[in-house]
Amino acid sequence: MLAVRPLSPTSRRNESHFSLEMRDQVGALVRGIQRSKTRKSGRITSNMVMRVAVQHLLKRYRLDGGGDIPNGEAQLL
Repeated sequence: MLAVRPLSPTSRRNESHFSLEMRDQVGALVRGIQRSKTRKSGRITSNMVMRVAVQHLLKRYRLDGGGDIPNGEAQLL
């Protein structure tokens, strides 16, 4: 049985669907980052990479009435 890290009190489990290609690319990115780290403290995981990506999107697109609002996935990229 796999050990599951307890969620922080402020986080909740969420399910997202990704293409197999995207999942594999994230996995390759994680492996590359993990191998290249100069300090061995803390492990980089796919979940961590996805949380950081979402945080970047949330910072970039503030719905405060100013700026360009994306109208689809292509514009989010």
